[in-house]
Amino acid sequence: MAQHGVLANDIPQSILGPFFSLLGKVHYGQGSNEEEQKAFHMLEDQVVNWPRNPMNDPFWTSSYFIAKEIKERLQYPTFVGFNEFSSPTLPHALSQAAQSSSDLVIVVTPMLTPGGGHPERDIPLAIEKIQQSYPNIEIRYAWPNNPEEIETSLMKSVALLSEQVRSFSANSEGPVVLIQHGVPISGYSNEKLQTLIRECENQSASCKTLQEEYLGLAQNNKYWSSSMKMGKMMSEVLQREVYVGFNEFAYPTADMVLYEAALSYNKGPIDVVTSMLTQGGDHGEKDIPESLKRVSSKLGNTVKESFTFAWPYPVEKVANFLIDQIKSAHNED
Repeated sequence: MAQHGVLANDIPQSILGPFFSLLGKVHYGQGSNEEEQKAFHMLEDQVVNWPRNPMNDPFWTSSYFIAKEIKERLQYPTFVGFNEFSSPTLPHALSQAAQSSSDLVIVVTPMLTPGGGHPERDIPLAIEKIQQSYPNIEIRYAWPNNPEEIETSLMKSVALLSEQVRSFSANSEGPVVLIQHGVPISGYSNEKLQTLIRECENQSASCKTLQEEYLGLAQNNKYWSSSMKMGKMMSEVLQREVYVGFNEFAYPTADMVLYEAALSYNKGPIDVVTSMLTQGGDHGEKDIPESLKRVSSKLGNTVKESFTFAWPYPVEKVANFLIDQIKSAHNED
């Protein structure tokens, strides 16, 4: 199971400060010398291998709860690997799986949306690299590649999201807000994005022109367009209007769509859901709740009066979703 990975919350700033200062230089093409690279890798080792427990990294703990459920249900050896900030790393987990006396390794991820950097780039690269070391083992990635597979995957994801909404709310009318992670849009700088957000929040005359420029680029971004399609498909399943917003890197923001949805409906709380499935992640545990508080305050209400956040996802529900992926991948034989 390939996971995202988060920072342990008790890593001291004396480590995190220089780590993130060097991260851009070493990994994001800002230029680094040999001494800086050596310092970065020493800090990275400290960050990744920092001891984890339920208190300092609930995301790490939840990931292992999901893996345990999968293992008990399928009776397969089950390994967890993290893309960043945590151990075991994904390459290490893949190596463990390849050494487990099996001729087939199936890789799944609870990241739902096509176009994300981890599922589309990082996980395939890790698989490709490990596959070279184990040529007699097939490593099969349960991720949609062609249009038909993507459509089927989106339908399953939307069914999961819709069921999550229904399980938290008896409301069968009014809008739903789907909050996504967000990825940068190629060709659109963060500076321009912040200008777009500021101008539209202030209802400036330039908002419409800036929106048109952004949307023209965003429609060609796989993650952004997949997110919007998920919202449209959810609307068809639930027979309710669905607004889509993003936590970071993209437009419209979560705060924007929460406020817009709340203004459109005055008969009760607005249902809110996210495609980020694992408990303990910053977006589900911190960022979205903070957005709900900010917007509720702006509306002059409490969070409970304004919104129903369909969170968290039960471990069993996430495991069921991944088990379906595993079985589908296994049946390709």
